[in-house]
Amino acid sequence: KKTIRCLGYSFIRYPAVPPNERKSPEFGHGCGEHSDYGWLTFVNQDLDSHNCLHVRTNDASKATYVSADPIVIEEQIALTCNIGDIIQFITNNKYRSTRHCVVSPVEPARSRISTPFFFEPNLDVKLRVSEQIPECYYGEYLTSKVRSNFNYYTNE
Repeated sequence: KKTIRCLGYSFIRYPAVPPNERKSPEFGHGCGEHSDYGWLTFVNQDLDSHNCLHVRTNDASKATYVSADPIVIEEQIALTCNIGDIIQFITNNKYRSTRHCVVSPVEPARSRISTPFFFEPNLDVKLRVSEQIPECYYGEYLTSKVRSNFNYYTNE
């Protein structure tokens, strides 16, 4: 019997944005639109990380985003939780994976730290994500998502 208990975390630094690199009057560089791959993602953000996490609304006609500011607990912890793709699959879309992007604030320009904690299936767990997609291992699904979300180069 296999258990599903793969956990991981990372530290992500978003550097301050120089005025000549701003993407808009409000925002600089960040991480483009994506959904988290696993079960859940908990993010411990800077306490003042307001207007940095943008969640896409369900408006199919255009990409519309709302700011998802962190929940601050006792002025010490800024916590955000994202539902991942696996929750969407196992609930047959009752709970949806959150499409979102991350940006760096411009005013005031400063670097910030985000600490996501990923709760994911083991890489050897078999998934049936939909009727249209054949059964696969979570490791294969994860690899395909990362390859489609990030540019990479091969020697081929």
